[in-house]
Amino acid sequence: MSELPPLPQAEAPPAQAPAKSGKGKLVGIILGSLLAIAVIAACIWFFILKKDPVVAEEPPAIELADYIKGKRFTYQLPPDALPAELKGTPMAQIMSQPVFIQFETNNVSQFGTTIKGRMVAMDKGTYATEGLNLVITKNGGNDTAVFTKAEPGVGDEVSLTDASGKAMKLIIMKVEPAEPLESFNMAMMGSLGLGGGGLGGGLPTGGLANLFPPSGSAGGAVKGKGKGKGKGGGYSQSSSSTGQRAEWTFGGGGKDLTRWKGQSAQNVLGVFGNPDQGKPWGQGGGAWTYKKMKITDAQGSPHKSVTFFIQNGQVVDI
Repeated sequence: MSELPPLPQAEAPPAQAPAKSGKGKLVGIILGSLLAIAVIAACIWFFILKKDPVVAEEPPAIELADYIKGKRFTYQLPPDALPAELKGTPMAQIMSQPVFIQFETNNVSQFGTTIKGRMVAMDKGTYATEGLNLVITKNGGNDTAVFTKAEPGVGDEVSLTDASGKAMKLIIMKVEPAEPLESFNMAMMGSLGLGGGGLGGGLPTGGLANLFPPSGSAGGAVKGKGKGKGKGGGYSQSSSSTGQRAEWTFGGGGKDLTRWKGQSAQNVLGVFGNPDQGKPWGQGGGAWTYKKMKITDAQGSPHKSVTFFIQNGQVVDI
C-alpha cells in the first residue's frame, strides 16, 4: 500500500507586537517633548545668544608725525656744519656744544642750545612729515631729515640735508618733553647779570649769517651820542672778537657805529662777544662797554671804547 502524502501544516499566525500600556505611551511623549525643547534651545543659543569670540586687537602703529609732537631732540652738530663766516666767533663756541630741535604741537619747530644752564631758542621754522621723512621750512629754505623708525630714541641716527644741499649724520643724544624757551638776547643779558629772562625771540630773518652786518648796513641811519665809559663788574674776553678787530667810525662813513641803533642785542653779542664792562641800565636793560676798539669819530679823533645801551633786547643808544 502506497504511503499517504504528508498533511499540510498550518501556518502560524504572524506575531503581533505587544500592545503598549498607557504608561509607556506617556514616557514616549515626555521624551519627545524634551528632545524638541532641546532642539529649540540649541537654535535660540546658536542664532540669538551666541557671541563672536573675543579677539585681542593689536594697538595701532604710531606714526612719526604723532610721536615727535611735543618733544625735544638733542644732538651734536658735526664740525663741518658751522658756516665758514662764523668760525672764530662767540657763535662758533655756542654751536660746538649740543644743540636741540623742539617740535611744538602746532607744527612749529624751534632750534636752540643751552647757554649757562638756560634753554635758549636760536631759530624757528615749521615742520611737516610724510612717513619717516621730515621737512623743516625756515628762512625761505627747507631742511630734510630722514629717521630710521617712527619712534626715534637715544642713539638713533638721523640723516639731515640742509637747504644748501649739505648732507650730515646726526646721533640723537636725548629725547625730552618740549618746554618754553628763552630768547637768545634775554638769556645772554640774564647770564651777564643785566636783566632778561623773557620768552620768544630768536635769530633775525636770514639766520646766523646776519650776525655779521656788512659795512655800512648795520641798522638805521640815526646818529647817536657817544655816552662815556660804562662802569660796573668786568666781563673778560679770552680773545678779541670780530668787532674788536675791525676799524669803525662814529658819525662818519665806513663802518659807522651809530648805525647799530635799532639792532638786536644778540647781533651785538654775535659780533662783539661779551662786553668788557657791563652794568644794569633802565628797566631790565644794560649798558655794555667794549674796549680795545679802533674807532675814528667824524672829526678824525681816535677812540678805544664804545658803549651800547640795551633796552628790551635792542640797542637804543650808543
